[in-house]
Amino acid sequence: MYLRCFFVLTLLPLLDLFLLVFLIPSFVTITWTVLSGMMGASLFYVQGRLCWKQLSQNPANTGVFQAFSSLDSAIILVGAALLMSPGILTDLLGLLLLFPLSRMIFVSYVGIKLQAAERSANHSESSTKKPDTIDV
Repeated sequence: MYLRCFFVLTLLPLLDLFLLVFLIPSFVTITWTVLSGMMGASLFYVQGRLCWKQLSQNPANTGVFQAFSSLDSAIILVGAALLMSPGILTDLLGLLLLFPLSRMIFVSYVGIKLQAAERSANHSESSTKKPDTIDV
């Protein structure tokens, strides 16, 4: 886990900086940064409204659909934040998280991981549960 955080918080911005400064001309870099920020804000607005509409259509929604809709909203928020931050790699990942088709892949992947984590937590909780009676 520490190595993943180190990669995301240190190496990824350094790679973005290298790509933006050394490989791409400055005019293209500035244009890309401004356009990706504008695109991130507009996609966040449109997809966020669609997601909110989906959540509020039937307030009695429970279970898996409600959980996946909430997860969809969280992924939209992360995608927009990535798009509004400078960097080519973060922009590409943000775009992937904001487009509905690729977002569904991320939602199903994260949903499967969360279900597996919940099952393992429930299993470890049930295996460490102590009996209520004591044999003497």
